[in-house]
Amino acid sequence: MVKNVIRFISVLVLIIVTYPALAQVDINSDTVKAWADDLFSQSLEEKRLSGAIITVVRDSEVIFSRGYGYADYAAKTVINPDKTRFMIGSITKTFTATAVAQLMDRGLIDSLDDPANKYLKRDTLPQVDGKDITLKELITHTAGFGNITFHLSNDKEIAYPLSAEDVAARRPPLVRKPGGRPVYSNYSTAMIGVIIEDITGQTLKDYFLENIFTPLGMINTELNMSIHPSENQAAPYVFYPNGDAEAQVYYNIHPFFSSIGAITSTAEDMAKYMTAQMEEGRGGVSPLKISPAIFKQLHGRLAGVTPEAQGYGMIFMTDDWAGVRGYGHGGDYPGFHSIMWILPEMNTAVFFSLMAEYPSPPFIEGIVGSDRMKVNTENPVEEPLTNVGTLAEFLIHFVGPDSPLRTEERLDTDALVGNYRHEYRAYRTMEEVLDLFNGYEGVTTVEKLGEDEILINGEWPYTQVAKGIFWNSDLESSKSGQFTNSALMVFTWDPDEAKYYLTPRFTVDPFLQVGMFENPRFYTNLLIVGLILALTGLMAFAWRKSSNKAQRYARIIAVSLPFLILAVPLVLLIGYPEGESVSTHLLLGNSSRYIAAAVLSRIHLSLITLGGILATTAYLFINFIGWHLP
Repeated sequence: MVKNVIRFISVLVLIIVTYPALAQVDINSDTVKAWADDLFSQSLEEKRLSGAIITVVRDSEVIFSRGYGYADYAAKTVINPDKTRFMIGSITKTFTATAVAQLMDRGLIDSLDDPANKYLKRDTLPQVDGKDITLKELITHTAGFGNITFHLSNDKEIAYPLSAEDVAARRPPLVRKPGGRPVYSNYSTAMIGVIIEDITGQTLKDYFLENIFTPLGMINTELNMSIHPSENQAAPYVFYPNGDAEAQVYYNIHPFFSSIGAITSTAEDMAKYMTAQMEEGRGGVSPLKISPAIFKQLHGRLAGVTPEAQGYGMIFMTDDWAGVRGYGHGGDYPGFHSIMWILPEMNTAVFFSLMAEYPSPPFIEGIVGSDRMKVNTENPVEEPLTNVGTLAEFLIHFVGPDSPLRTEERLDTDALVGNYRHEYRAYRTMEEVLDLFNGYEGVTTVEKLGEDEILINGEWPYTQVAKGIFWNSDLESSKSGQFTNSALMVFTWDPDEAKYYLTPRFTVDPFLQVGMFENPRFYTNLLIVGLILALTGLMAFAWRKSSNKAQRYARIIAVSLPFLILAVPLVLLIGYPEGESVSTHLLLGNSSRYIAAAVLSRIHLSLITLGGILATTAYLFINFIGWHLP
């Protein structure tokens, strides 16, 4: 009897100590207000953002909803959380997944294991090893397609719905075996949107309005297919180091990608949406007309690398924080960074959207500087808030600090040392130029510190706490935290690639181990060395003048080469209007600069070849080739 009492008390103590909901602060209107006021007021003073909205739902009731900052910073327009619309970015994808769940319950989709081609009318996806790509692979980011950024946005009206030719033209290459590790794919979700239209015969805009927005009373939400901002849409601003504000250039999503990011909404409407998702049809018929069984597929874990890292349900991201299950999605679009996260065991959901962004000065200004690029030492402008960083702050405060499972099993850290290239990128197109210019951001370097310790990117030490699971608690809380500077890093062996890959907590962009010739840093350095060597061609001015035509032409080419090498990146990087850049034009599908750079590259290579031929001819003539010593 005494032993049983002791056991009972021990278990009770264990539950009390480990139950995360009791670890920090109770979630109510007062505590959320205090937390949000402190975070956002300070962030506004530090110019980390120009405006934000937040709404928190508890037990199906909105307990807090507020706007911070301005809907328009210059005009000092106040944010109304019920009326001011924000672009929610990729949270749109969860609406697309919700539509698929509805079609499953109606019997219009039989199973996620069905081939996607069974439902497609305007396109046919390729087979791999005689097998079709399935709906499940598309909806869990495991179909294996490369990323596509070119013409993701749009500044010209486009006829909608798109033709079969337009849909087929958007397909990126298959770069991984379908059904393998998840790598975030905008294209896959865009094709889910096409499938919804092909099944229903409705445009996605009409389907969302009829089956999601109207039933939930989301009267200030729309799938914006226009090139113009929605009514009452907020306008984000960026802050330069001296504190000057500049409006973020606006452009909307291309219709093909509307299913991945074209929704604009308010805090009030998003509260209604989160409530319907959190209730999961319990206690009656869901207004979304989805059964509890299908909700489990929608929000459950269907794909993932490891339970310690975030996985995917039907597009919904799912992750356990401090033992508390959560699901939702983030959304990033120039000027807007949003996140929706639902904690079903705590009957709590939070949504916020931040207007925060880094400035994009013209290329030359970024190098030589200007008044606005000078740091304001008295009131320094801090780094912009991020959605994942702000969510981490919320979870730490209200759920408690996270910590991964710890076991005795280990991976050999020697095998993990090396470079890892990110996989959420373009493949086999000129879009890879961004990886060349950002070679030091698209690659993660792992060094060994000790038997169970590694150093990532030369600054972040991690300790192995279980097999392949590395932890740095100092990175868990950061208002400006990014996907890549994650407190959690997971290493997993890929038998198909015969390499390790590295996954941060949020598995949007895993990294695959690469050798020297697969590393963009190698080619960035190669370009720099090539430019330095080419600059020696200017020494051709000092060559002794010769009447030999071949030598004269070789001299001209030697002098021209440095300017041609410089011309290629300069064509891509300079001469943009204020607030625009190479990334902007890539998003908008403006290909003229890429064509010019490609032409210059071909001229450059042709001149190198011609220069080599002419120089060789001259050297042969004067017996410089061979062993014709005096």
